[in-house]
Amino acid sequence: MRARYMATLLASTTLLLGLALPGVDSEAATLDWVFYDFFMPLGEYFDRRSTRYGETPIGADCFSQDGIDNRICRHNNGTYCIDLEPPNPGPPCTIATYPVTISSYTNENNNRRTVSAPFKFTATGNDILGYNLTEPVFLPVLNSSEPAGTYLDFTWKADFVDTALLSDINAIPCSNPGYGDGYYMWSEITLEMDLQQSRRIFGVVAANAAAAQTWWNSNANSTCGQSAGTRKQVEKDVWEWFFDMGGKESSTKIGKYDIMNAYGWMLDQVVLDINATVDIDTSHNGHPVGTTHVTIYHEAWGTSNLLDHMFYWGTTSYKDHHLDSTMAMGWQGMEPFAWYDDMTWSGTLNAGNIDFVLSGVMSYDFENISLPADNGYDRVDDFSVWALRPHLSDNMNDYYGHLESELDRYPGVTDFETTPGSPLYGQTRSRVFIPTSWDLFDGETLTFQFPTGNVPFYDPNLTPLGADGQKGEFVANNAQLSLYRTHPANYGNWNQAAKTWTITGPTTTGGSVGSPGNYPDESWGAIYFVALPEPGSTIALVAGSGMLAMMHRRRSRRSGTI
Repeated sequence: MRARYMATLLASTTLLLGLALPGVDSEAATLDWVFYDFFMPLGEYFDRRSTRYGETPIGADCFSQDGIDNRICRHNNGTYCIDLEPPNPGPPCTIATYPVTISSYTNENNNRRTVSAPFKFTATGNDILGYNLTEPVFLPVLNSSEPAGTYLDFTWKADFVDTALLSDINAIPCSNPGYGDGYYMWSEITLEMDLQQSRRIFGVVAANAAAAQTWWNSNANSTCGQSAGTRKQVEKDVWEWFFDMGGKESSTKIGKYDIMNAYGWMLDQVVLDINATVDIDTSHNGHPVGTTHVTIYHEAWGTSNLLDHMFYWGTTSYKDHHLDSTMAMGWQGMEPFAWYDDMTWSGTLNAGNIDFVLSGVMSYDFENISLPADNGYDRVDDFSVWALRPHLSDNMNDYYGHLESELDRYPGVTDFETTPGSPLYGQTRSRVFIPTSWDLFDGETLTFQFPTGNVPFYDPNLTPLGADGQKGEFVANNAQLSLYRTHPANYGNWNQAAKTWTITGPTTTGGSVGSPGNYPDESWGAIYFVALPEPGSTIALVAGSGMLAMMHRRRSRRSGTI
């Protein structure tokens, strides 16, 4: 879908308009992904999630020392860990160290669970179509009657609020409601653009640089964290733009990139502050007259989910086309469960495309699931698998009156609960996972550096239902990753010794395109790992012959699970 879009957009534009857009060259577009540091340690904000939502480390009490020091994390007996630190009586709390895994509940009844491992990623894009000075997608256009300017450089840094970040925020200074629940995301967005671009993006009304600075002084309140009543006009307009994009709680306010069914709540804003300076002479920092420097401070629930939809759908409205991925015009080939930690998104908007680097942490996309052998899911001979599967991000349906959900692609469809230790393990359930096909365009590459040492594979047969990760109830088999299969078969290049998987576009996975009547029944562009057997064992000899994956595939296909 997206690969075809990237290849045909320029051609169709040239055909319709009889000209080539300046700066656009579909053949020049490149996008290079690198995924690494799997099972990495996590920060204090995860201890906040643990307290509020039951997202716990497996095999430890806390995610971080900061969670202990700041009286957030509790021992599995309910005592604050700080109260168990020497010289207080123990036992002291334990902290999750590499390899870190997370047990998360995925619904309000706490009976559906995922087990995942966090990892870092970097995506570097050049000449990427669909985002430009006219339609930035991730920035507002408050005066569309104004033509675009000549350039816009951006840096969007975002992370979840913890004690250290709150201290930095207070030093701005900026008042804000506090730490939240581990999901409040603080954003600092810095922009540099020419005067004409500021007229289009922010609605600046000014004939020259000096008049533009006067306009900013009148239309933005330089005090950070001000109440709604003291925001000035441009801040009010951008505040409403965020709601127009992400949606509100009311069913009458569905956003263009609505996040309710991906995040489980609206885009809940608590801070928005904008300030700007305009260069009024060429001697100021060497910038041309009229160069405008804008800083936006923003705090909200759901920001990264909003960006996730923007990166996948591009200029296309999720609200109008959530059932048809062939309409998506974004650069991202799937929608990660995008609570991007420690995110930096920087680059340049050009006349017809965008150059950028996006980096951060994904915590929920590399999952430990199970597959059955001969008799379906029976907790007798089921086996543990680590999987990375392309998917879309909606995991709820019609929540809080928001009727637009990508899950509407699968009405009434059920699947199995396959997470080791889940209370509903082996039972059928309403679908919450939306598979997709990730086809790479010519110029796109994926590079995965998986761990070369042992990682935990949680045993679905021995781990008790409803297992508590903090109490050590998950039964682990620590082993190296061994390729079980890719889907489609033999997709990309797997190096078992180096534990690297590389894919170079263009690729066609063969999966359904994601339009009505053509939805995939599993993820295309996926990889699955089983535990590497001990050298010299009988199963190791079978695995070395290549028969192990064949045996598992035959059994699983008979049971209808893959």
